[in-house]
Amino acid sequence: MNRRGLLGSIGVAGIGLTAGCLDVDSLEEDLDVGFYLEDGPTVAWKRDVSADVVAIEATPNLTVVATERELLVLSRSNGGPVRRHVHGPIRGIEEDDSGWYAYGDGGVLAVDRSSGDELWHTEGSYQRLFRADDAVVCYASNGRETVGFDPETGDERWRWEGNMIYTYSPSFGLVPGDGYRAFDLSEGTVEWSFRDGDRHTPIAVVDDVVVLSVEPDRSEHRSVVALDRETGASDGRATCELSRGSVAR
Repeated sequence: MNRRGLLGSIGVAGIGLTAGCLDVDSLEEDLDVGFYLEDGPTVAWKRDVSADVVAIEATPNLTVVATERELLVLSRSNGGPVRRHVHGPIRGIEEDDSGWYAYGDGGVLAVDRSSGDELWHTEGSYQRLFRADDAVVCYASNGRETVGFDPETGDERWRWEGNMIYTYSPSFGLVPGDGYRAFDLSEGTVEWSFRDGDRHTPIAVVDDVVVLSVEPDRSEHRSVVALDRETGASDGRATCELSRGSVAR
């Protein structure tokens, strides 16, 4: 949700942290979440809160509020509690058409978008989450592991140990290192590798073309190479001359 839309519909002062399993009725005394009507500053509902909010997301019927250790699902119309999930430290939330994914030092918690029910959760510590076509891609906090989970069950589909995978589309990523490797985010496999020169910098991935900047060591020239995204085959190359920090064709 963009900032303007957020400020136009929801006002939040924070969420109270409470350890352990709690019934949703206890939300009545913990929250101070304000819902504002879009046509003016009239407050529709409000609840007391006492802690920082990590993220807020919403559907036409539900408002989801994440704190450091809780994921709260509220009725958007009246602020009434729908579900409360006590979870390990949460760093952020991502969403897709089926649900929300809270990630952080407590692992990943998947919540149904319609009911607010828990779908699945995993252990681990993750600093980032990306929703690929057929996998929930999670980046470990140690910076050396990436894991792909099944979106429906939470089962581990694949695990990559090495440099971070940079995502460019819901199905395609690039792994830097000794050149670049094209990574299938759904299957967790390396499709092809490219190495030409000593320094490589991705410029763009557009449709079916991967564009890389290739700079040989101690050279005054740089090449811009276009590669087929499916095969890694070169579709063309342009040589550029380096001049005082800029590139001139």
